[in-house]
Amino acid sequence: MLVCRDITEQREQERELRRREEELELLKNLQSRFLRHNLRNELNVVRANAELLADMDDRVERERYETIVRKTDQILEWSTKARTIEQLVETDRRVTCDLTDELTTLLDGLREEFPEVTFEFDENASREVVAVAQIDRALGNVLDNAARYNTAENPRVRVDIESVGEQLQVHITDNGPGIDAHEIETLRDREETQLQHGTGLGLWLVYWVMDKSGGDLAFDADDGTTVTLTFDRAVGDEISSEAALTADGGATEN
Repeated sequence: MLVCRDITEQREQERELRRREEELELLKNLQSRFLRHNLRNELNVVRANAELLADMDDRVERERYETIVRKTDQILEWSTKARTIEQLVETDRRVTCDLTDELTTLLDGLREEFPEVTFEFDENASREVVAVAQIDRALGNVLDNAARYNTAENPRVRVDIESVGEQLQVHITDNGPGIDAHEIETLRDREETQLQHGTGLGLWLVYWVMDKSGGDLAFDADDGTTVTLTFDRAVGDEISSEAALTADGGATEN
């Protein structure tokens, strides 16, 4: 007598559990190394400048204050990004997002912050995709990096949306110095190690947004940098990103 059992669902659950455990372990390692290395270094700078200010009485130089403000802002930004990544690891919920609306809003703010940078984007078409509600964090981080670290004489950032079958690709191209190869390798290998340590949380945030959105992230850093974010088209069954944030009680941080 032969007895057969269908264990397909059980196997799928086991694979999903292993995947979640791997993601949590990666997050733990990333945050552990980040807090030990980056945060400690920045706090040492803040402390040293504070000591100098205390010793200088009325002869305080303005740039010392500016350094403290800048370093404190950096720490707060890291904290926000770390919190967003934690939320991403815990969610699989996807919503409908209009790429054109998201990009237009982000670029309006960046044009004010970086008036020396030329931003190019065709805002005429409406392009809806499926992604996690934090899609604006990924797009915003890539655009901010393209502008903030662009050292070209005439810095430019161009955004293109390309239709590829059932997917839409966002190409963000700048004429800056390009992303360091080790940063891209760290994301590709999905690990933070002593010898392969990424310099920040920004690209990791982008990575997790794309991973949880079921999308793809690619880099071309040969001449400047082109970051390509690939999303599935929306099919009309998902809720909007605004509705998702409202349903979650506005818990997601900017």
